[in-house]
Amino acid sequence: MDKDLLHNSPKQSSETEFSRMAEMFLNESIRRFRLEKLRKEIDNALLKRDKYEFIRLTDELNKLR
Repeated sequence: MDKDLLHNSPKQSSETEFSRMAEMFLNESIRRFRLEKLRKEIDNALLKRDKYEFIRLTDELNKLR
């Protein structure tokens, strides 16, 4: 049997689960924000015809996906 189930109260378990869910939501929000920012930076690199910045940004974008 899971040690956490034996030693944690139901309140502690629900608080832990809430913390995990909040952390997952925050991480996904940050990831989406960064993706949107990268897309805008990529558009700017294209407008400036900056090949090296475009490649750097698209590599970073691909790593986040």
